[in-house]
Amino acid sequence: MTTITMFDDIYVSSLPLGAAAYAGYVDGDWPTFPELSKKFPKAHLLSIAVFAVADAECLDIEKGDSTNGQAYAWFVRQLARKVYRPVFYTQASNLATLEALLATKGIKRSAYRIWSAHYGEGAHICGPATCGFGKSSADGTQWTSNGPGHADESVLLSTFFNPRPVPKPPAKKVPEEMYLIEIDMATAPKGAVNPGIFLVNSSYVLLQVPASAGENVAGLRALGITGPAKIDYNLYLAFGGAPLVPPASDN
Repeated sequence: MTTITMFDDIYVSSLPLGAAAYAGYVDGDWPTFPELSKKFPKAHLLSIAVFAVADAECLDIEKGDSTNGQAYAWFVRQLARKVYRPVFYTQASNLATLEALLATKGIKRSAYRIWSAHYGEGAHICGPATCGFGKSSADGTQWTSNGPGHADESVLLSTFFNPRPVPKPPAKKVPEEMYLIEIDMATAPKGAVNPGIFLVNSSYVLLQVPASAGENVAGLRALGITGPAKIDYNLYLAFGGAPLVPPASDN
């Protein structure tokens, strides 16, 4: 599994150089995030709000900082700011409780990221299949406070910083086209009545043409028909036309 290493510390000077990602606070006693932006302009950066009144990509939920009860309102506010999949940082032992609480509010797990804190188990990402914590796997785990320079070190999924997917542009609507087609009565059964003109519309998906010609309007074009035309009776049938019959007798 490909992962990303991220470091954070209350002192930016303690952070090792050359890492893929760094995290820092926007509020509290150590607002390090502005300095991170200047020192590591090419790295992935994660902003952290210590208190739920502050806006950031991540909310710090732990004793003395924000609480589970503040998570939903903060989450909604970040969505309004166009933050893609806001992050919750919390202890491994709180993962299941936080996820269950958000679920009661109708928030799907895929709508947010979880950054857990779990020391003493080595480098890992918390989840039922690893350390056993959480209802689902976290997106990253801070696993030691003794990384290079004594900074906190985290391992993250390679998708942690993926941007919001760009929606596919709507399919271009093919202009509706109609062709005025007349049957060549010389090729029709003797005594059949010419019904006049029938319409071939590109939106009629059940209208079939010979396999060699494709379908619908594409088939007409393949036959060189681009406007009003007279066609063979058998071709008329191939396009889905109803068989012609002699008129009913008056007797």
